[in-house]
Amino acid sequence: MPGIYLVRSMLYRSYVRQGEKIDDLNMYYYFPLVSSDMAASGEFIEILAFERLREDKIESARNLFDHAATSFYLRGLWNAGQANEWAARNVESMVDISKKNTLVIPWNLAHRTS
Repeated sequence: MPGIYLVRSMLYRSYVRQGEKIDDLNMYYYFPLVSSDMAASGEFIEILAFERLREDKIESARNLFDHAATSFYLRGLWNAGQANEWAARNVESMVDISKKNTLVIPWNLAHRTS
C-alpha cells in the first residue's frame, strides 16, 4: 500500500536524523490500522519503542516491544516476533543500541535458545 511505504520512509528518516523526531503518535498507529497490515503495525511500533529508549522511557519501550512482538506473531513473522519479545525482556541492554542510530535488535542474542 503506497501510504504505508511513505510513512515507513518518513519514520525511518526521522529516527536516523534525531532532530526530525515525529511527535505525532498517529503516524505510528493510524496507517497500519487503516490498512489492516499487522506487519507494518509491528514495524512502526518497534520504531516507536526505539524512540522511547532514546528518551530513557524504559517501561514504555518494554511495552511497545511486546506489542510489536504480538503484531509480528499474529502475522506469522516468527523471527521478528522472537526478536521483539527478547527486546521486551532485555530492554535495558537495548538502550545503548538505540542511541547509535540503528534499529537492529542483535540477532545473535535474540535468537539464542534459553
